[in-house]
Amino acid sequence: MRFEDGLYFAPGVRFIDLDLSAADLADKWWSRIEGFYLSPARTAADAGAGFASGVLAVSALDAMARIVVGSSQVRVRFKRFANENLPSFVADEAAEALWDQFRNGLVHEGRIKDGAEFTLESPVTLAQIDDVWRINPARLIDELTNAAESLLRDESVREAISMRIAEDFVKELPRRAV
Repeated sequence: MRFEDGLYFAPGVRFIDLDLSAADLADKWWSRIEGFYLSPARTAADAGAGFASGVLAVSALDAMARIVVGSSQVRVRFKRFANENLPSFVADEAAEALWDQFRNGLVHEGRIKDGAEFTLESPVTLAQIDDVWRINPARLIDELTNAAESLLRDESVREAISMRIAEDFVKELPRRAV
């Protein structure tokens, strides 16, 4: 995100000030996900804008999967992240619906596919009713937040996050930081 004083990696963290060797780099990555994706997604959900909230939550999931799982095939990393970190998507069928109907529909077609939908009214993150998948984006945000809190306690995950930030943001980082 660009502001008058520069390009920002996360709210309050300019790329020019980002230290790739800092022990808190993974925490700054989480500030990025929280500040640019999940906080706005919560705001949208609170305002009753379930679709906007869902789009941001699914985008956050995609970004988290890239940095945490790595650069394997997009489908593989997305589903793996969901299977391993989000309780509502442990089942392959649920992760596949999340991948195909929600993520791919939104990214490639500007819609959720096969009648699937976001709903803020469901008491659970994921439900399948009459062969229609429904996701409550507010609950998905909660699962993503819980996943990040758990992942960030693992030092090997923190190291992988730091390594991938250096790989993925090489053009945004100042030469001195690379």
